[in-house]
Amino acid sequence: MPDSRYCEDGAVVICNGAGSAILSRTACEVTESCFNGACEKHQCLPQSKFCSVGVVRECAPDGLSSAEVETCGAGKYCDQVSASCKTGTCAPSQPACDGIRATTCNAQGSGYIDGGANCGPSSTCSAGECKPQVCEPSARTCSGGHGWQHG
Repeated sequence: MPDSRYCEDGAVVICNGAGSAILSRTACEVTESCFNGACEKHQCLPQSKFCSVGVVRECAPDGLSSAEVETCGAGKYCDQVSASCKTGTCAPSQPACDGIRATTCNAQGSGYIDGGANCGPSSTCSAGECKPQVCEPSARTCSGGHGWQHG
């Protein structure tokens, strides 16, 4: 196809104006997938399961998106190691988030220890640490033709 970019076997291919020759073929990096004629950074490790705010998610084969597999309901938490729902409030003796407070789970997994740090308006609690926000909460952004909603 003349003047086109497309994906082929994990690489971006660019054709000449007449569509008679390939001008370039550039393989995407290991941490990227080809999508709509461009290399896009993975959002997650392809086909892996991971926890995201009380939800078990599975990464798509191309690493560009993920889907919810299971929601950890009341009395359960998402275990980061096994990427599965476990009974309790949080992972025993592990760093945890109690709302916006970065803290540690107690030894029984039934609650949080006292103390910790409240994550301010420009940071978010993630895995028991206050981390700078990478986007405005609930804002819609685009990445390589994908619409993302940040929650």
